Amino acid sequence: MKKLIIFAVAVTLNGVVFASGFESLKSNSNLTSLNAKTMIDAEFVIPAATQKVDISVDETKTKDSSYYYQPDGVCRNAAGEEGYNQVTVGELYFLNGEVDSLNGEYECADLRNAYLMGVIMIGINLKGANMLGANLSWAVMGASDLSGAIMSLADLSNSIMLMANLSGADLSGANLNRIDLKEADLSGTDLGGANLIEADLREANLNEACLNAAILSMSNLSGAKLKDSKYNDMTFLPFSEEEANKRGMIKVAD
Repeated sequence: MKKLIIFAVAVTLNGVVFASGFESLKSNSNLTSLNAKTMIDAEFVIPAATQKVDISVDETKTKDSSYYYQPDGVCRNAAGEEGYNQVTVGELYFLNGEVDSLNGEYECADLRNAYLMGVIMIGINLKGANMLGANLSWAVMGASDLSGAIMSLADLSNSIMLMANLSGADLSGANLNRIDLKEADLSGTDLGGANLIEADLREANLNEACLNAAILSMSNLSGAKLKDSKYNDMTFLPFSEEEANKRGMIKVAD
């Protein structure tokens, strides 16, 4: 059992630079949230205007922990049994409804219907996590690994997920209104029926993604890769069918 010492600093998510491997995360809103970092078993000086939260967590993975197996897209433990890792929202959610930057492993986490509005989880491992119906609106999850995650019917409106890995994820029926997915990997992702109105998908990889019945009205797909992505008559594209064909998209029957 190690002691995880967390401190959080209130900041404005407008051009804030995070030490997470990429330059910056920018938001067009004036949403105030937390820039939280973690240090394990270390002494440090708490800056002015910060609040310290001291909690203990068991960082040891047990033999029953599940891991995401990409070839078949399921979570299994060492015994080969399918399942998810139990995670309480209390581990993530503290200080007036804001969430700390975890810098941890939450692969195959069970977060179904979790309320995580405004969560900051930059660069977190959530491969194969089950976030069916979760509220992740206004979340900051840039450069995170959500490959194979189940996020069907989740609310990710106004969230920041630039450079995130969402390959093979299930985002069917999700609310992605005004989401920031610049340079994100959405290859092979199921976006069927998703609301992508005003989504920022510049330079995103949408190769082989399913866009059947997705609403992409007023979305920005400049520089986005769309080769072999599928759409149908119920898909609302921000450009013509002729342009879709030029970009390698495939129209399928309803």
